[in-house]
Amino acid sequence: MKTRKIVSLILVIAMCFVIAAAVVACKKSDSDTPTVTAIKAEFAEDTAYVVGDAFDTSDITVTAILSNKEERKVTTTAAIEYDLDSLGLDDKGKFTQAKEYTLNIAFAGVKTTLTFTVAEA
Repeated sequence: MKTRKIVSLILVIAMCFVIAAAVVACKKSDSDTPTVTAIKAEFAEDTAYVVGDAFDTSDITVTAILSNKEERKVTTTAAIEYDLDSLGLDDKGKFTQAKEYTLNIAFAGVKTTLTFTVAEA
């Protein structure tokens, strides 16, 4: 009788270990989650700037390229960093010079550039 209880206890413990191992094995690991490997940025098709226009980041679409080769539009715009210092904007955010500009953009630790021209008014 005592032996039967010990064997039953050992079987219950073994079953618990098997179930725990199965749960851990089925759990999705962090290495399965795709990461951002690159980004690309582009203006809306009809975007054009002239001197005196205010720069607007909503004219830009940023797309993340993931490690699984999938591409996703970045919709969390607050997570996108724009280096506006290189644009020489006035205190109202308007262009003061006609020339070609290069805007540095970053998302999830990955960077790209977007080059565009501002024309004379």
